[in-house]
Amino acid sequence: MSTKIQLGGVFSDQVSFAMQQNHVPIIRELLVSNNTDSELTDLLVAIKTDPDIADEWSSKIQSIPPEQTHQLTGIDIRLSASRLFELTERVDGSITISVSHEDEVLAQDTLNLSFLSYDEWTGANTFPEFIAAFITPNYPYVMEIIKKAGKILEDWSGTSAFTGYQTENPNNVRMQMAAIYGALQGEQISYCMPPASFEEYGQKVRLGGTIREQKLGTCLDLALLYASCLEAAGLHPMIVLIRGHAFVGCWLEERSFPECVQDDVSSLTKRIADGINEICVVETTAFTADKSASFEHAVYEAEKHLFMPENFIYLVDIKRSRGSGIRPLPLRRDDGTFCFDVGEPRKRATITDAPGEMEIHDKLVHVDSIKLSKKEIWERKLLDLTLRNSLLNYRVTQQSIQLFVNSLAELEDALADGQEFQILSCPRDFMNSARDNKIYEGMNEESIWDAIITSEFKNHRIRTFMDEASLAHSIQKLYRSARISLEENGANTLYLAIGFLRWFETDLSEKVRYAPLIMVPIEIVRKSAERGYVIRLRDEEQLFNVTLLEYLRMNHGLSVEGLDPLPEDESGVDVARIFSIVRQMIMNKPRWEVEEIAMVGVFSFAQFIMWNDIRNRSGELERNKIVRSLIAGQMEWETDTSFLSPEMLDGSVSPSDLAVPVAADSSQLAAVHAAGQGHSFVLHGPPGTGKSQTITNIIAHMTDNLSI
Repeated sequence: MSTKIQLGGVFSDQVSFAMQQNHVPIIRELLVSNNTDSELTDLLVAIKTDPDIADEWSSKIQSIPPEQTHQLTGIDIRLSASRLFELTERVDGSITISVSHEDEVLAQDTLNLSFLSYDEWTGANTFPEFIAAFITPNYPYVMEIIKKAGKILEDWSGTSAFTGYQTENPNNVRMQMAAIYGALQGEQISYCMPPASFEEYGQKVRLGGTIREQKLGTCLDLALLYASCLEAAGLHPMIVLIRGHAFVGCWLEERSFPECVQDDVSSLTKRIADGINEICVVETTAFTADKSASFEHAVYEAEKHLFMPENFIYLVDIKRSRGSGIRPLPLRRDDGTFCFDVGEPRKRATITDAPGEMEIHDKLVHVDSIKLSKKEIWERKLLDLTLRNSLLNYRVTQQSIQLFVNSLAELEDALADGQEFQILSCPRDFMNSARDNKIYEGMNEESIWDAIITSEFKNHRIRTFMDEASLAHSIQKLYRSARISLEENGANTLYLAIGFLRWFETDLSEKVRYAPLIMVPIEIVRKSAERGYVIRLRDEEQLFNVTLLEYLRMNHGLSVEGLDPLPEDESGVDVARIFSIVRQMIMNKPRWEVEEIAMVGVFSFAQFIMWNDIRNRSGELERNKIVRSLIAGQMEWETDTSFLSPEMLDGSVSPSDLAVPVAADSSQLAAVHAAGQGHSFVLHGPPGTGKSQTITNIIAHMTDNLSI
């Protein structure tokens, strides 16, 4: 065969029903390399499996330049869910990849591929979080157990209702766990030994119906059954895997871990400690007919497993895994078919539901100019309108953290309601995910990342795009910078910037600029070693980027009302409305757009402190009669010059009563005394008459009075 083409890439050597359901591709990346010194055109790439469990996949490559490699991703080989679901034993097969031009095959490669039985778990070394697929809360046998557990719970507490976490009482949750344990104990299931090294290489799993028929189960089978019952009762279970054994844990509070898989045993031992009691662990083999131990003893036995941390492999948090889109396996009928949807490709002819009604904002009217008060004019004269200002030309630095959120409006509302959010690094299943997002999107009409982010947000956690080390470095720099600014200047410079304007200096400019829109004052608080840093809203006004408004008015002739002050909704400001106003303002500017992203950063400029004082302390400033007069454009008090006469120092005031470090004559002392009495005046005189010395004395005298 011709050696013109060389094939490579990232391939899986096994596939299962659970993997297919969770969008793990057989081929994650395919590389087609042109080994010739001429361009290859009109190439056809074809992929097929043996046995015929997937549709043949093909794609055309228009051309590959000499000595270059073409990369193919998002290879959606449509495995038949029904065929994989029918498999009761592992089947060895292959996958063949070929590249051809017209009728000539230029390259072909055949790889071994194992098709696993529908109920086979692949083990700890391969996609460990997929064990969540074998936790099946909707199986009929699980529902039977819950009904029996309800009767036990009624005998104990007077009610058969499983209330989950509604009572916010860990003891109530533990009682629900015990009732389910008691119901399983009554099933008289016998224990059987698991295969050797099952935790590494996997095993076939007995699901609910099989355990009911056989009354038999390994430690993993029993753990999965108990976890299924806990999830059906509205609780958040976890599977704990140690060397040669598996058992169950469950949250006693409505929480989840930030990662699907936790390999740090201390994350578990700290939470089961007396006085903490956030998690309860249970040895599930203890409810078998062989042991029939009490629930308390089952807890003791499970905790004993953790006394030897070197045996701990990991735990899988089921609630967190569901947030990543890992669904339970469907029920298998006696005839080998499944009884509810397992995600076969949707037919294009499916009729969609009617779309929901959209909210339409009122159209805005552009104005030639906006009437500004004297105070607003002073503010804007202090603004830095150069591109050195990050409020006009934002650049990502080590003191920048982009937050991964689905809805900026929901984030702002939550902060305005007083909620705190823990800032965490990019989760491991973002960076190392074996699933293909494009395939997931095609079948679920949402991004897998969106599902994870939504789940994290509900748990008051926000992810970033940074790894742990980079995030720790950046957030510490932000924390210190914000604290120094408050201590030295009394002004907060730490903001959450919600939304950015993508803009250009001219219509021909190729350099894109970004400017933040909504400035949300926040503070970073270090809660504990476990929770790390959280952000929360400061008790300050949320602002629109006034620097941007002034720059657009002066340099681009764009003026619009409605952004100062910001429009509000039920919680904080109306983010959607603000974005709509900005988009209407820039409607006729080509390439300009509002980017809906959120960044935490420090925002200040050369005259920020003065601008901040005028902006946030206007009420205090206006109480000064001079400032009030300047704003009004006329004198706001009755003038009196009698106090300026040196004769006023008639002996009632002694020079020793004044703090005057510099020598002064009687007229200068009169000025110092008048200033100390709160009088306002203009001090004038020819050069050399001591004006500077008098000002020095006034400052010293006033400072001395303040200290007293």
